Amino acid sequence: MGRENKLNDLTNRQWLQATKSFWHTQGDGESAWTQQRRMELCQWVLESYGEEQAEAMLGQLAPSALYSIAPPREKLKLLHPATFSERDIERLLRLFTKEGQTVLDPFVGSGSTLIACHNSKRQGIGIELVDEWVQVTRQRLDDAGAGTEQQVLAGDAKKKLDEIAPESMDFVVTSPPYWSILGKDAGMKAQTERVERDLPTKYSEQRADLGNIEDYEVFLQSLGEVFAKWSPISTTSTFSFIKSQRQPDRHYSSTRSSGIQPEVVSCEKELI
Repeated sequence: MGRENKLNDLTNRQWLQATKSFWHTQGDGESAWTQQRRMELCQWVLESYGEEQAEAMLGQLAPSALYSIAPPREKLKLLHPATFSERDIERLLRLFTKEGQTVLDPFVGSGSTLIACHNSKRQGIGIELVDEWVQVTRQRLDDAGAGTEQQVLAGDAKKKLDEIAPESMDFVVTSPPYWSILGKDAGMKAQTERVERDLPTKYSEQRADLGNIEDYEVFLQSLGEVFAKWSPISTTSTFSFIKSQRQPDRHYSSTRSSGIQPEVVSCEKELI
């Protein structure tokens, strides 16, 4: 008899599938086998034959490729200047947690992590400083039919994390604020498009917003103060995945785990 799976609810097949990656190299412009057509084929096979048969027919192509494509963003999510795909978060939740466990996102933004928790039957707690994004998150949860198992705490993560009971979080997943990208002039393509569509290009103008800190070292120190508060509220099996951000000659990334070799998962944000 095998040992009890204390990490997730996946079968052996699903677990093996979740630990593999699919790499796609774009062909030349004359090829009819485009990325979009690959996605359409994978989706059709999955819907027509089911997950098991799709895997048998297409191997790792179907699950990996489908997970890599973010679903269309609805109007409310589009308001936020830097979001990530719920599908990517759901994949992490199913790999590193069990149904009913509690997940924390200390920088919840437009609520993607909580939507992913709702979709995968986990209990989520999200902290958000900016009232506009708190309201967006609550409305998105309401539209999704999420119940009281998803909580939004309005306020500064440095303070709100002190209100969470010790060793009550089973998983922490987040994408911290960008340091300076969103504060740049609208010369970047994504920023220009948001200006043209009259969409916000920054998280906020608040002084407590880490994205408004000008000095990089102060930014890192402030971010570290938030990360340091994760340990007391986390269970011994907690995994924390955060996004990496690169600046010229500078880089920050962080991860925490217990019992298994740490990994860094980079969830790139959608800037349009």
